[in-house]
Amino acid sequence: SAQARHLAWYRELVESAPPLGGDDHELWLARFGAEHDNLLAALLHGLGTDPAAALAIASGLWWYWWTTGQMAEGRVWLDRALAAGSFEPATGRAPALRAAASLARNSGDYDTARVHGSQSLALYKEIGDDAGIAAVLNGLCMTSQAQGDLEASLRFGQESEALARRTGNPRAIAAAVNNIGCTLRVMGRLADAGTRFADALEGFRSIADRQGEAAALTNLGILARRRGDSDTSRRHCLASLALYRELDLPEGERS
Repeated sequence: SAQARHLAWYRELVESAPPLGGDDHELWLARFGAEHDNLLAALLHGLGTDPAAALAIASGLWWYWWTTGQMAEGRVWLDRALAAGSFEPATGRAPALRAAASLARNSGDYDTARVHGSQSLALYKEIGDDAGIAAVLNGLCMTSQAQGDLEASLRFGQESEALARRTGNPRAIAAAVNNIGCTLRVMGRLADAGTRFADALEGFRSIADRQGEAAALTNLGILARRRGDSDTSRRHCLASLALYRELDLPEGERS
């Protein structure tokens, strides 16, 4: 019974954390770090006794694993949780597959990320979760861009933006616009990309999303460098670096 209460408590803890880029990100990063052994103990117990709880914990921790460079460990736990919960309802499996897609993409395994993302999209559509659909479409935009499938990337991004606007989700709108800008930049449509990045920066700042703001600044810096404007590029990149350091996001610092 103690293990069951332990599992329930840590599931509640993970589910109460804000999304990546949300309020108090760095505080939650430190808290998950301090509780890492307990979280893994809860996960291990849940795999054998309560797969739904294990799946919820693994899904909620994906951004922690990504941020701290533990993507390989995170992928193993997510794979185990997905296998243990083969008969989980779509409400549990959809976010877990989206998390698995994110870790696969950030590990460079784009084919696996595309498969997981497509499976997650189908489940989100099955349950009619518009926020989930917009989020996974945004992930598929990034994945297909990395694969060089630029037309699909642009389509996924535009679908994500349209749905985010219909549901009035400012963070999802800014995220989609930012990633559409990346695809346009790869396509050589630099003017269109610049407009998108500027809109994304404004959107992230309007909701005080510092992680999103840093990402948009990085993209503006890369775009300025491609245009030959090294001074503007340096200014944007230094501003982005300062934000990533405040947030303790090494992955962002390296970008």
